[in-house]
This record gives sequence, structure tokens and C-alpha cells, in this order.
Amino acid sequence: MEIIEVLNNNQSYLEDFITRVVYNSNALEGSTLTRNETYALTFDSNHCAINANAKEIHQAINHKRAMMQMLKRLNAGEPLTAEYLMSVNDTINENIMFGGAYREDPAIVSGSTKVFPGPEEIESFLNRFIAKYNDLVKNGFTMEDVADMHISFENIHPFSDGNGRTGRILINSMLIANNQTPIVIPLEMRNDYIKLLETNNVKDMAKMFTGLQEKEAERLKTFADLQ
Repeated sequence: MEIIEVLNNNQSYLEDFITRVVYNSNALEGSTLTRNETYALTFDSNHCAINANAKEIHQAINHKRAMMQMLKRLNAGEPLTAEYLMSVNDTINENIMFGGAYREDPAIVSGSTKVFPGPEEIESFLNRFIAKYNDLVKNGFTMEDVADMHISFENIHPFSDGNGRTGRILINSMLIANNQTPIVIPLEMRNDYIKLLETNNVKDMAKMFTGLQEKEAERLKTFADLQ
């Protein structure tokens, strides 16, 4: 079973997966939208009223568009590029703030003790990240590689905002490119997830991802059986 083909051809699973990714990824960053509201916004449903501010509404719509950009790139078999990353970040931040360019100021993450690369270092750090990503996708990887790449991207923190959302899209980009079941990091795991990022804990991050992948595989099978 080709995962990309399931996402292309099983509309019910696509809507379910995209809704959960968008809802949880934005909720991890503080959005108060409910899952039902997220579905209503991202798939033009009028089944519930939206009780949210303009920023949260744009975040949901933008994130869905960024996920579809990712699937379009994978369908075309295109490698990861800096231009693509900038485009995804620009989409994520559209109508909210300026995006699609490397940050020009030092990165400060509330609650974190990490020291991130300076603006003048971002391009070289990100070029090495992209080269490694493409090599892993071409030659194969483990879940520890996925976790390591995610932590590495967040440690570069190349953009002024939207790094977490962009980084979580890259997790699934990597998995789907290798025909692996994607994952959704749920809001209830936020504290554990943030701690693993802060401590650069690749092994336990990989265990978390593996558990989430197993759950998603079960869900995907349910949708496939219903089709």
C-alpha cells in the first residue's frame, strides 16, 4: 500500500488526517480552535459555528494549505529545497505576519535555555540539514533518524515564526516519502514533546514517534477497510 496513493485517493482519510494534523499542530502552539472548528475551516463545512479570532482562523487554513503543498511536492518526487521550506513557512504565516525568509534577529524561545544559530549562520546550517534530509530519503532511514532530523530543524529555528509547524510538516514529509505511515503529535503529549525537544532526546522522541505511527496505522486501516 502506497501511503501517498491512500492520501490521494481516500478522501475520507485525507480529511481526517489533515484535520487532526492541523488541529493538534496549531493547538501545540496555543490555538484554541476545536477539532470540529478546524474541520469546518479547512474543508469548508458549515456544520458548526466558529468561535475564534482571525489569527487562529488563518492558522488553520494556512496549515491545511501547507500540508497540501507538501503532498504536491511528494507526488512530483521533488527533493527538499530551501525554496520549498521558505514557501511552506510563507504559507503558514500568510495574513498573520511576514514569512518565507530566514529570521534576521536572534531566536528566543520562551522557556528554553537553548542557544540557536545566529542569523548569519542559518543558511549554512539549513543547507547541511537539507542535504542530509535528501540523502536519508534516498537511501533509507530509521525512526531515530526522523527524530534526530526534527530536533535538528527545531535547533536551527530558521524562521521568525512557524518553526514548530514547519518542522512537524517535515516529519510527515520524510515518512510519506519513504512510504511510511505518517504521525500526528496530539495536544495531550505537548509537555512530553516539548521536554524531548528541549533536552535533544532523540531516542525517546523516536519511541514517541513509533508509538504514534502504530496508532495511525490502525486508524488508516480502518478508513481503508471502509472504502
